Amino acid sequence: MRLPSSRVAVVLGSGLSEVARGLIPEAPTPYSQLEGLAVPTAGSHEGALYAGRVEGVSTLVFAGRLHLYEGHGVAAVVRPIGLAQEAGCEVVVLTNASGGIDPDLEPGSIAVISDHLNLTGTNPLVGHEDAATRFLDLSDVYDSDLRALARSADPTLREAVYAGLLGPVYETPAEIRMLRRMGADLVGMSTVLEAIEARRL
Repeated sequence: MRLPSSRVAVVLGSGLSEVARGLIPEAPTPYSQLEGLAVPTAGSHEGALYAGRVEGVSTLVFAGRLHLYEGHGVAAVVRPIGLAQEAGCEVVVLTNASGGIDPDLEPGSIAVISDHLNLTGTNPLVGHEDAATRFLDLSDVYDSDLRALARSADPTLREAVYAGLLGPVYETPAEIRMLRRMGADLVGMSTVLEAIEARRL
């Protein structure tokens, strides 16, 4: 199935599929009908693609994502980003439900990721044959202009460093202390590989 030409792609994390239905009322396409896209097995990940216009902008909303801990390889985890690029998307918005490490973050807070620690043990560029992108500059992997736009819409938003781990277990108290010393404000099991692939593309 060929995806409609779109400008923006949004990947929704755990428990956010209802957001997709609120943004785009049209019936979604199950991931099982999209070439090369696996079906999520993690709970609260719908596994459906919504396509339509949001505030007049052509948008793809991926309701649910794939994780390494489900047994998927890196290529499967980042496949939605490739589909978005093939559809012409220029902007990718990645969301997730994460654990707060910074004690100043209240449960339920929303933060804008400014940087990450990739502790998954892998990377979408491992074994990549294109030497031009193999040594990719990630100094602005989370686009500074988009982050500024988010903060201008809500000045109370704070920026945070996200630590991406393999999962599926939650972190031990010792691991949380380690992550905090490393500079992490948030921790989760997704996002970093997709962000790298989006930057590459």
